[in-house]
Amino acid sequence: MSAVEAVANNGADLKNKNEIDVKIASIDKVFVVDTGADCNLISKAFFEEVQNKIDLSNYSRCDKYFRTANNGNLNIVGLIDLPLE
Repeated sequence: MSAVEAVANNGADLKNKNEIDVKIASIDKVFVVDTGADCNLISKAFFEEVQNKIDLSNYSRCDKYFRTANNGNLNIVGLIDLPLE
């Protein structure tokens, strides 16, 4: 199983009904899944935590811009397809 994730410079600790428990590189995390989004985001801090434990061959820099629900900007630094355990 895999999920396409965008790596963002800022992470939010969200709590809502769209939370799922996942394990990536043997690290347990709670993800908030936006089923209407093209991709889901992870924080840059989490990416840095797992980057030495995963295959980075599908990581690429990203020049896309994302807007939040309140019209804020997200600084996206890359795209990666992460394996879920």
